[in-house]
Amino acid sequence: MIKCSENHTFENWAKTLKFKPKNFCEPKTEQDVVDIVRAARAAKTCVRVQGAEHSHSWSQFVVTTDTLVNLDNLNKPLIADILNNRFTFQAGIRIKDLVKVLAKAIEATLPARPPRADPSLHRSQRHRFDATRADPPDLLGADQPAALQHLQVLNHRRQRHRQRLGELAHGGRSTAQALDDQPPAGIGQRVKDAIERLTRGVLVKHLLKYTPALATVTEGAPAMSLARVHNFAISLDGFGTGEPQSRDAPFGHAGERLHEWMFATGWWNSEMSGQPGGSGGVDDAFARQHGPGIGAEIMGAGKFGPPGWHEDPDWKGWWGPNPPFHTPTFVLTHHTRPSIEMEGGTSFHFVDAPPAEALETAREAADGKDVRLGGGATIIRDFLAARLVDHAHVVVVPILLGRGVRLWDGLEGLEKDYEVEATSSPSGVTHLTFSRAGA
Repeated sequence: MIKCSENHTFENWAKTLKFKPKNFCEPKTEQDVVDIVRAARAAKTCVRVQGAEHSHSWSQFVVTTDTLVNLDNLNKPLIADILNNRFTFQAGIRIKDLVKVLAKAIEATLPARPPRADPSLHRSQRHRFDATRADPPDLLGADQPAALQHLQVLNHRRQRHRQRLGELAHGGRSTAQALDDQPPAGIGQRVKDAIERLTRGVLVKHLLKYTPALATVTEGAPAMSLARVHNFAISLDGFGTGEPQSRDAPFGHAGERLHEWMFATGWWNSEMSGQPGGSGGVDDAFARQHGPGIGAEIMGAGKFGPPGWHEDPDWKGWWGPNPPFHTPTFVLTHHTRPSIEMEGGTSFHFVDAPPAEALETAREAADGKDVRLGGGATIIRDFLAARLVDHAHVVVVPILLGRGVRLWDGLEGLEKDYEVEATSSPSGVTHLTFSRAGA
């Protein structure tokens, strides 16, 4: 069993917080972490993780009088696959070490010859590269966006060069013919998207610590399917929709104001509207957590259709023949009807059941994956009140609605059951995440 110190004093970087935990542990292996958690469970005490002598601005979230764990020794990269934008690191890795690993992964994908010698690089771009100048190790630093973009352009152009060789050979032209043509239309946007995907992979790992590499601490036990809420927007006064709702105004007098932040993201444009463009950054990083790992959705009758939709036998939802869910979707309603199979893998099932029973049904359909609670406000409030929500992402939009359907009514003290974090965005919204301890 790992030995823990009983005389450690924790002080955060701003020196605004100081306390002495009963035990201070510095595990060196994942088995050490397992042993610490098991010991804490047996003693019915709390375990908190310390990060690089830093604490959240809401410092009470790291305070514990029980066991404090420092993960600095667990700092190894586990997966760094830049071609597939897949990165997994142990939780104790520092940012300065993280960028070194990413830089090496980038360099491993580059061609061996100097950029100046590449015949597929357009003349107007060649002078930007200096083959004799070594790039700094921090390729993702704030002073290096142009260098990273050039590397992505070079990689793309080499792939295009190989493709053109094959096209010319099949067309009867000599493959030795010069290929110093202009970059294909739209390359600028594709390079921008590639850079955003790379930085987003890093951003999400730090914003949403919701699937950490060390989350599984119980050997042999099956993973529990989680109930998750994503991208649910409310006004400053807590309303998740306005009133009155109708076919022409699904969100009542709120219109689209609760969701303008989401419509501006690259995720919405690429995944929902099928259009190019959209912003990256914080909003996009949060929005993209909507789909991964989801095997079923539960929604309320008010999300499926306007008041009175159950009287229309031809109503199949707002989303056309190919809804964006692509999973079994359970509509909670007192007006049940036969299930509807849609294009793209979505199937609507109409259920009259309490939250716990509906969640159990959805988990069976999800086949081991998580269940998304899609709204509206009444459904999410009911599941929160029943203590069935494991992770909730709520977006506070800086508008006042004054009337509609409120999310928080009757949920006094809810924050005691969750670790709550707030992340501000340049768009003006604030992303709140509620994560149940141990989920």
